[in-house]
Amino acid sequence: LNHKSPWPSLLSFAYSWKMINVARRKVLDKEDLPQVAGSDEAARIGAWMEDAWREECARSDKPNVLRMFVRKFCWWFICLAALQLCEVAAYIGVALIVGELLGGLSDPTASLGYLMTCASTLLLLGLLLNITHHHVFHEGFHFGMRLRVAAMSLAYNKVLRLSLRALTDVSAGQIMNMFSSDFYRMEYGGPFFQFVATSPIHLLVVLVIVYQKIGPASLIGISLLVLLLPAQMVFS
Repeated sequence: LNHKSPWPSLLSFAYSWKMINVARRKVLDKEDLPQVAGSDEAARIGAWMEDAWREECARSDKPNVLRMFVRKFCWWFICLAALQLCEVAAYIGVALIVGELLGGLSDPTASLGYLMTCASTLLLLGLLLNITHHHVFHEGFHFGMRLRVAAMSLAYNKVLRLSLRALTDVSAGQIMNMFSSDFYRMEYGGPFFQFVATSPIHLLVVLVIVYQKIGPASLIGISLLVLLLPAQMVFS
């Protein structure tokens, strides 16, 4: 449904209002939900991943599932990271323009045209930030959903091919826990995978800007932030 909508509807998610209005009147049925895109069907993703795994086995004597996932989903990750960088640029731009606007308001020599330019730029950056932020999470969950379906399809087909002797080493509870809990973490982490690539760039740009504003004192705050990262990884 959303892929056939015009681009203003895609940017603003206006295409979802039809289903929301139906949900206001009654409980949604299966017939009220939009048709799943063909590229998102579990059968198609499963067949695609089976072909990818056979390709990985033919390419290397030691096939690796992680390497296969990276090769098949790397372009999606790159596009999501690029969208995330647009959001980061909008965040930084908003902070800089707010500083310029406040400085202009406190400066009696600032012209009205300069202040209006700052306000207009702030409005446009706020609009860009709002659009990119929601699309990052929308496409991120979409990315995570595909990862989860792909992993579940591979695991399901693997379980069907296991021998009875191999099944004695794995309990049914372990398999159910993997499908019901572990794979869903891939979907929940979909909007955040790209932070591995974008966070260092964000940190570096902020460091340069803050260093230009307040000098070497900015290194103290950035250093504390970097030192706290390992502790956060341990306790999270």
